[in-house]
Amino acid sequence: MTRVQDAVVALGGFPATKLAWKQFRALGCASLALCDVAAGGIDGYLDGGPYHAPWDYLGGYLACVEAGAIVREANGDELVTDDPKARRQVVAAATTSLADALMGAA
Repeated sequence: MTRVQDAVVALGGFPATKLAWKQFRALGCASLALCDVAAGGIDGYLDGGPYHAPWDYLGGYLACVEAGAIVREANGDELVTDDPKARRQVVAAATTSLADALMGAA
């Protein structure tokens, strides 16, 4: 999937900009949504803000990395951290072009 118009995207809160995705899901768990991206069940994942602590997303992050999905932090911060006070805004997608499009809404 390369175009956001054709994508099914999971949301972790509403993003700053709404994109014209085909469909969205609000699963309520960042790590499970990321695992769904890794497994190919959804095309992308987008956090609405820097809400998640490392334990909320790192398991799903690993699944995405192992599956070859693209995972980014919307503000350019390092995703892998052991700082318990860190909060991150995660963006993930099956393809680089879809990740680029989702970054535009973060």
